[in-house]
Amino acid sequence: MRNAEIVFPCGFKVFGFIAVFLMVGGGLGLALGVATRLAALMIALFLIPTFAIQRHWLSVLPSMIEDVNRALADASRKNTFQRLARQAFHSHETGWQNNLLMLLLALYFAVRGSPAFGIDNLLG
Repeated sequence: MRNAEIVFPCGFKVFGFIAVFLMVGGGLGLALGVATRLAALMIALFLIPTFAIQRHWLSVLPSMIEDVNRALADASRKNTFQRLARQAFHSHETGWQNNLLMLLLALYFAVRGSPAFGIDNLLG
């Protein structure tokens, strides 16, 4: 819900539930090959707002990391939190690439349809 609030400040709860529906329904549809084109579009609709979420965290995390570093006096704990901070930043730094790849794959299946082993092909 907090991530939905970043993209949709008004009505974020509704959009959060919609995101979960798109992610779960689209993921199951793609995995099983049921209504593959619709499922792929659902995944694509879910992924588009994630770019705004990652851009938000990439702009906010550096100042949060500095605040935590200033607040910690114990050097051993500071090192631990610095490692966590680097990992958090790196995950958002590379996460948009993963989401872009998933978006391209979803668009591929939206155009192509079900793979050979999908339930769509078995039904006709």
